[in-house]
Amino acid sequence: MDKREVINALVEAGAIGIIRVQERERVARIVEALHRGGLRCIEVTMTVPGAIDAMEDLCGRTEGMIIGAGTVLDGPTAR
Repeated sequence: MDKREVINALVEAGAIGIIRVQERERVARIVEALHRGGLRCIEVTMTVPGAIDAMEDLCGRTEGMIIGAGTVLDGPTAR
């Protein structure tokens, strides 16, 4: 997806599920439940331990979903 397609999908969805948990292991189960419920846009906050690894895992398992990072507060985290 290019930037315009992502923006259109976010607007079309009307909602973004924000995941902020203390255990990385819970992220996949939560995303799967949200996906079954019809939500297609998910933000995993960088406060989740192992957030980047969790998002990488999700990208291979959640076709049709937009997975993004949240709570990005500084340059090193953004990189």
